[in-house]
Amino acid sequence: MLRNKCILVVEDEPLIGLDILLTLEEAGASVEGPYRSIAETLSKIEQCPADDGFDGAVLDYRLLDGTCEPIIQQLKRYGIPMILHSGNAEQLSKTGETLKIEVVSKPSHPTTLLQALERCVRVN
Repeated sequence: MLRNKCILVVEDEPLIGLDILLTLEEAGASVEGPYRSIAETLSKIEQCPADDGFDGAVLDYRLLDGTCEPIIQQLKRYGIPMILHSGNAEQLSKTGETLKIEVVSKPSHPTTLLQALERCVRVN
């Protein structure tokens, strides 16, 4: 389901970011990132034209320079589906419901992450 899809990864923990990258690549996706901060992520989103942009995104909620809410808003403007991948999943469940974004608890099994992302990309 993710074959030939371009997925944006935003994760400030290098080992977790690498794990997500490898998981997505093994599923056939191309990966942009992982990006570690709001600033570099927003810059990358602006560089990608809307028609050649991302098919989906995996976002850590807390980054080096704050929460990913500015990224969420920018991705929503472009209609890019996303999931939140967070160690604070229980605390973010209400935020996810409000924003209509699935929240996946971190750490997660690769299958759990892929299934959530596939649902997100398929729905949008």
